[in-house]
Amino acid sequence: MKRFITLLVALFSLSVATAQSEDYAQKGYEAYVAKNYSVAVAYWTIGADQGNAYSQRNLGYCYELGYGVTKDYTEAAKWYRKAAEQGHAQAQIDLGDCYRYGEGVTRDYDEAIMWYRKAAEQGNAKAQTRLGNCYYNGEGVAKDYAEAEMWWDKAAAQGNETAIYNLTLLPNRKNKTAAVTTTTTANTNTTTNKATSNNTSTISAAEAFKKAENAYDSKNYTEAVKWLRIAVEQDHAEAQTALGACYYYGEGVTQDYNEAVKWFCKAAEQGNVDAQSILGGCYYNGEGVEKDYAEAEKWWSKAAAQGNETAKDNLKLLQSKNNTTTIANTNTTTNKTTSNNTSTIQVDAKKLYLVGMHYFVGEGTTQDYTEAVKWFQEAAEQGLADAQHMLGMCYMVGRGVTKDYTEAAKWLQKAAKQGHNEAQKLLNIVIRLE
Repeated sequence: MKRFITLLVALFSLSVATAQSEDYAQKGYEAYVAKNYSVAVAYWTIGADQGNAYSQRNLGYCYELGYGVTKDYTEAAKWYRKAAEQGHAQAQIDLGDCYRYGEGVTRDYDEAIMWYRKAAEQGNAKAQTRLGNCYYNGEGVAKDYAEAEMWWDKAAAQGNETAIYNLTLLPNRKNKTAAVTTTTTANTNTTTNKATSNNTSTISAAEAFKKAENAYDSKNYTEAVKWLRIAVEQDHAEAQTALGACYYYGEGVTQDYNEAVKWFCKAAEQGNVDAQSILGGCYYNGEGVEKDYAEAEKWWSKAAAQGNETAKDNLKLLQSKNNTTTIANTNTTTNKTTSNNTSTIQVDAKKLYLVGMHYFVGEGTTQDYTEAVKWFQEAAEQGLADAQHMLGMCYMVGRGVTKDYTEAAKWLQKAAKQGHNEAQKLLNIVIRLE
């Protein structure tokens, strides 16, 4: 009897621990959704220590992207492994990615293949697609189109768009449509069209990115995202940045700042200057990550070192953030009306612009886009290119003002004529949108 009581007590303790670990996992998720990443990490750490695979995988994800903790690939791989060894399919994919790209572990294609296979055999479409890619490209295995086709077929049957397209790359594929037919009408039509294509050559990341650009220009954002996903599979930095932007603005996908930051991180780490500048802004504003001025400074510094004008200006803003009150209380109107000195006017315009930036990002004051636009407008009318750029961007995306592409183009053009590179980039986009 004593033995059975002991077993019962042990069983009861185990069930309580399991329930608690699941509770911590859920609380972590709720904190994560609320963008309270430090709290999420705290809950997931407790759950992970109790052996909850869900908490372990998500804790690894936080370490990979620096959500609520300092970014640490080694720590990320450690937690991915713990969850993966419990059979968590997404963690198995994540750990496979770590080995494939050498993040937190020594690059090892054999290990990557092993973990992709474990997840793929559980029916995970992403893993099946990755495994097919490895067989197609000969990464960690000998090139084998038959194996690639088999795994892509499995993923395509679940509606995975990358796998559906990849099947068209295979020789003699055009008569094999049955395996990739999906129940969704849109997917069925897409699959049929692709399966009858005569294209048998491998599409490069550059080609996929070009197709994405064309689709985006035609305002077919869903199509653009489809091609971007193909390009990012090949680590195309511009495509990673663009996919991040799609998630940031909710174009072709549901808006998701966390997912946006994930792709900006990947591109920034490859040295993409636009991604570095944007990522700095995400850390500064707390969009998709917790506010972290040190991280913002790090990424803006990297972008500024490559000549990015916006990053240079943002670094100045960061350095002046403790002077908000002084700037805001400066009697700039008197200076403007009583001074004929051009350099004095330019200094005042810069102050106006900086006050606008403080309102724009909510640093030292409540975030207020409408108020920011007022300051940008005043500085822009004095001819300050940075202010013209920001004012044009506000009109372009509808922050603080009604979206107006004509007005956006007007101000961006003024800044571009002064050599403002970022304004020129936005102008090129807004012209296509008008």
